[in-house]
Amino acid sequence: MKGHVLVCWAMNGEDLSPAHGAPIRLIVPGWYGMASVKWLTSIEVTADASWWGYQMDAYSFKRTAEDPNAVPLTQLAVRALMAPPGFPDFVSRTRIVPPGVQEIVGKAWAGAAGLDRVEFSSDNGETWERAELEEKNGPFGWAAWKAKWNALEGETAVLCCRAFDCQGRGQDRLGTEIFNYASFGCTQPQQVYCRVDARIDTPGADIDLTSEQKAAKTALLQESGLSVEHAQALYQAPGSQ
Repeated sequence: MKGHVLVCWAMNGEDLSPAHGAPIRLIVPGWYGMASVKWLTSIEVTADASWWGYQMDAYSFKRTAEDPNAVPLTQLAVRALMAPPGFPDFVSRTRIVPPGVQEIVGKAWAGAAGLDRVEFSSDNGETWERAELEEKNGPFGWAAWKAKWNALEGETAVLCCRAFDCQGRGQDRLGTEIFNYASFGCTQPQQVYCRVDARIDTPGADIDLTSEQKAAKTALLQESGLSVEHAQALYQAPGSQ
């Protein structure tokens, strides 16, 4: 075990609460959260990596539920996420944004590695621009970033972001060909489907989102008028809400 791994029984000067893993829990910075085991009762040290338990089986990269080649999650991958702008429609996941220059903000992380850059796209990953990136808030922490987007009235846009670390790692490309059974450790760029409409600032205004709602059903996709790419950004990508 390295010096940054903690066995914890208190937080902020008080005993751990049951919700935080009392009486004792692990904190393993730079790894996915399942490694920071709560309600710890014992630690067993083995001579090799042959042991396989519930946590490793549940939190792993798989093609199927019983994939014999499952690979357990370990250290955090590099990743960027944004706070979706505008106002959400709960049913269709559409974000309604007023026209004008919007400041898009988010966080990026890469575990123990340093962050090299964050890139932002307002055209579903067709083109990218470098975002303004701040320093990490600690050796294993995240860094804030921001970018400008000029939202034009009547525009439909899919916003994306991606990060790169100082070890040369980046995020997976957008696409559906890489199947991850439980979606753990997914690093495809976040997609946020936005419609730019000035009426969002008018109380009581009616904004018709029938097309976006129809696109949720494959049988109605053609009728909806949305492209396959826009429908995937709405309903197959996490993060639009």
